Amino acid sequence: MRFLATVGFITLLPLIILLGMKLFQAKTMPDLPTQTVLTLDLGENFPESPALKGLQQILTGPTTTFFELLRALSAAELDPKVKGIVLRLNDPALGLAQLEELREALMTFRKNGKFVMVYADTFGDLSPGTKKYYLASCADQIWMQPFSSLNLTGTQVDQPFFGSVLKKLGVLPQISTRKEYKNAYASLTDSKASDANKEATTNLLQRLHDKLMADITEGRELSATALQEVTRDNPMMSDQEAKTNHFIDRLGYIDEFKQAALDKASAEGTAQSNADKKDLKKAPAFVSIHYYSALVNEALAPQEEKIALIYGVGAVLQDDKEGGGLMGQSYIMGADETRRSFEEALKNPQIKAVVFRIDSPGGSAVASETVRRLIHIAQDQGVPVVASLGNVAASGGYWFAAPCKKILAKNMTITGSIGTIGGKVVFRELLENFDVNISTMAVGENGSLWSPLTAYTDDQQRHIDRTMDLLYARFIEIVAQGRGLSLDHVGEIAKGRVWTGEEAKTFGLVDEIGGLREAFAAAKELGGIAAKNPYEIVVYPRPKTVLENLQQALLGKSSFSVVWKNITQLFAHFKLLLSGDIKLMASENGA
Repeated sequence: MRFLATVGFITLLPLIILLGMKLFQAKTMPDLPTQTVLTLDLGENFPESPALKGLQQILTGPTTTFFELLRALSAAELDPKVKGIVLRLNDPALGLAQLEELREALMTFRKNGKFVMVYADTFGDLSPGTKKYYLASCADQIWMQPFSSLNLTGTQVDQPFFGSVLKKLGVLPQISTRKEYKNAYASLTDSKASDANKEATTNLLQRLHDKLMADITEGRELSATALQEVTRDNPMMSDQEAKTNHFIDRLGYIDEFKQAALDKASAEGTAQSNADKKDLKKAPAFVSIHYYSALVNEALAPQEEKIALIYGVGAVLQDDKEGGGLMGQSYIMGADETRRSFEEALKNPQIKAVVFRIDSPGGSAVASETVRRLIHIAQDQGVPVVASLGNVAASGGYWFAAPCKKILAKNMTITGSIGTIGGKVVFRELLENFDVNISTMAVGENGSLWSPLTAYTDDQQRHIDRTMDLLYARFIEIVAQGRGLSLDHVGEIAKGRVWTGEEAKTFGLVDEIGGLREAFAAAKELGGIAAKNPYEIVVYPRPKTVLENLQQALLGKSSFSVVWKNITQLFAHFKLLLSGDIKLMASENGA
């Protein structure tokens, strides 16, 4: 026992030391230099929600969320000490709608007299560069390392179909969909893309491509013809060609880029005296966006009137315990946790409105209905809910967005997928091919209904189809009631099809094109907060403290349970994201 206790103590000692360091860190931060240049590395993770749990947050510290990034940029717009921002464009970890929102925030930053400079080692090399260049096109200056390339191509998505292979292996997917565009499991059931799949996917790609090209054209003051010719005739421009054709401004190395940024900050500031040059606080200096965001968060003062920011991020399941774990970030939106967030927010009489940030491909219809009910409860209590759609709000993700008082999305938000899907995959023949003998013993005529080793009978298939029909009709009704649309109109734009945010607005599925900034403005107005009055943003679920995370890590579930939950969590998540309609939000094969 002493040996085990010693081993345990040695194992926990680094964590105890690390915890002590974090607890005794100084609460105050030094002032900013008077000529600050913010730094932002787009290769880092800026998650939608503060979902880091357990040991990961203890070891790495809290991350800067996407909302906090935008809030920091908004504060920097009016900060006289901040002269500009430099972006290091490693492969962005953000989705297309997030990039669109960040790009607009940077353009607003520039309009307030600040500079934006971008550096990329390459825009693609032997891979697509359109996504990186799209963000870069909003900058004052674009730098690229010499002897690299700029790859501007069209958009593409690859959809593998395993239907024929699975049939040969003895795997039988029995999946029912409503309706023809609901292709979440088409890769398992079909041997090739259906006509409906091709139509919807091509339309979506064309819309995304048009938006990317239009913004690049405007940002770089290029002609649409010139850009079209490049993507067609010279999709892999050399460094010199990119500069000659005005796609980039400077060729140089990262050290030269940094010095140029500091020089520009100095030029933007007042003339320095010799004494000022020796004063480090008055010399131009780089400050990380994470550090600046922490300063902004610390400076926020409590206000009498508040707006809740509630996150709905990830695949929708009823039980939030499916996600989490010791070293991971949850990909699950638990309806139970969302319910607790709404209940906690509604207990606070100072909460005047809710911004519900949704980034979800859907999931359980039951869990989605649980969340939808929360919207009605809040609004029945006089607390309006504004939906801010992120990269994707599809299927169940749109199910609970429909009743919100106002819905905002970006042009490139994947929206809709109003349809239903359900069934199972039967592995009986596959196992029998490996000489596995299966004896099925069931009590009741439908005892084997959900067995993965027994195919549906004709009667059971009728039950599944009836359930899908009822759910689909209910989905149509929910959208029609929530959005004030006719059943016939919703029926026409539903059928399991996904749309861009821009298209969704024309159909009435979205009220406005906008991001978090516009969502909070709408929530402020709907919540009755006077235009001149400041308000406080309260985030739900409340981020855990270091002590709470340590307690969760050390006293939580058994290691086996944690590992198993992580496995099931990832399976559930990627099972949804492998669909043809959902994975377009990160279609990096051409965008």
